[in-house]
Amino acid sequence: MGKRKRHYRSTIERARLIAELTQQHYEPGNNAKCYKQVWRNVVRKVYPMSYRTFLNPSHINWSNLEVRNPKKTHANSNYSDT
Repeated sequence: MGKRKRHYRSTIERARLIAELTQQHYEPGNNAKCYKQVWRNVVRKVYPMSYRTFLNPSHINWSNLEVRNPKKTHANSNYSDT
């Protein structure tokens, strides 16, 4: 068995937003509102990316998701001056 791929929170949020935009504008059977047209007219204007990248987030397994936490920096940590 391979390792499960972990995704950053921002990647997951962006994929969700793209999925929502696609769901709102996509109509099966209507070539004016196919995935490529949704990408060209809606998604690409909000999130500049290639068509291939637009199709990539569909590989995320939403049911079994492990989120990678961003690294803590000095500004984020709770240091006290004692």
